[in-house]
Amino acid sequence: CSRAEESTSHMFFECGVTDCVWKTCYSWIDLATVLPADPSNHFQQMPISISSKKNSERWKVLWSVVVYNVWMMRNNIRFKGGRLEIQKCIQEIKNDTWRWLSLNKQFRYNYTQWQADPGGCIMDGEVKDKKEEIQRSIREIVGDWWNI
Repeated sequence: CSRAEESTSHMFFECGVTDCVWKTCYSWIDLATVLPADPSNHFQQMPISISSKKNSERWKVLWSVVVYNVWMMRNNIRFKGGRLEIQKCIQEIKNDTWRWLSLNKQFRYNYTQWQADPGGCIMDGEVKDKKEEIQRSIREIVGDWWNI
């Protein structure tokens, strides 16, 4: 982005461009978060809504694909005179992640399902279940409060 010294932290995690890419990926699982700038902490920060090992592994694949595609976007701009195309980068992340995940026989989502809802495919229904559980809890609490 030419706004700061090109360090690993800046290039992959602090830059406004990459921050937009990360937040888009987190939005797929309906999560808004503050992301650490340190690469190790960033990798280890697993969204709390991901509780199963299978879905955790899927998230790690996505994380690796994001880093790879940000690196490729940076090299294309720096060495080939390419343009900054965030939406294209995000689409490539979607495509590459699906390619990797679909190699696993337990990943039961086709390309069309993935494109429509990558977060749902990563989470395998966990987010929806957790949202419904939270909504039930809120109704129980609010209902009890109103009945006092």
